[in-house]
Amino acid sequence: MTLPHALILADFLIVALWALTAARLFIALRAIPPLSHVLAEERAADPQCAPGGDPRFSGREAPCAPLPPTLSVVVTARDEADGIETTVRRLLAQRYPDLEIVVVDDRSTDGTRAILDRLLAVRPAGAPRLEVIHNETLPEGWVGKCHACHLGAGRAGGSWILFTDGDVALEDPDLLVRVVSHAERRRLDHVAVFPDLRPMSPWQAGLVAVFGQLFILGSRLYEMTRDRPRGGGGIGAFNLVRRSAYDRIGGHQLLRMDLVDDYKLGMLLKESGARQRFFNGAGLVRCPW
Repeated sequence: MTLPHALILADFLIVALWALTAARLFIALRAIPPLSHVLAEERAADPQCAPGGDPRFSGREAPCAPLPPTLSVVVTARDEADGIETTVRRLLAQRYPDLEIVVVDDRSTDGTRAILDRLLAVRPAGAPRLEVIHNETLPEGWVGKCHACHLGAGRAGGSWILFTDGDVALEDPDLLVRVVSHAERRRLDHVAVFPDLRPMSPWQAGLVAVFGQLFILGSRLYEMTRDRPRGGGGIGAFNLVRRSAYDRIGGHQLLRMDLVDDYKLGMLLKESGARQRFFNGAGLVRCPW
């Protein structure tokens, strides 16, 4: 093969590779719909909802019968004094029939502990159950975030667990009941939501776009709807997991020293056969840069 022919072949292969990558990104982006659109379409398709039987739904649209299963939200926080109060208050405002919130204060040295104790003391009547764990030690062989998730999951009694961070705010008070109901109807085991990071500078937005493309390709999200036991991933801001699927992979035991536990948790779930879906949480799940 002559040099010109070799260069032409190399150019063709490069173009084909870029075309394949672009096609996979396009397919993956279509498989990550805005969560707001998905929930709005479901509400429009089934407007006749039976009363939920819970006083927190009085005077509002009730969740469709049957009631969603029990849910535990595990919030991990270390030195999150700037955002933890907003995070917890938004969770306490969630209208969910059977919800418990477990906040793990992982060796914070700022004002996080005092804020959580105050919120625990003034929890409004009728609000979801709130438990605060002040963890003072880190066992050998564990990374702090993984150990905090492990502690929170050990206290969680729900048949679903939402793992989230201490700087994430849920904008819609009906968000959790609608997402869990969606997961139940679709027979999903894991729902991950990309958070709304705005406001961002152009440089930050560009960095996030590059990282997002690598994440999409690495997680094989372009084939997510095929439910194959490979690829997969997770999002630390919103990792909603069916408890039985979480226990089946051993929880966070296999992730003790993993610095990207949220992503690896989703991988383990997918490889175990769990049905997984990703959504764009713009306007609903906020985690400012």
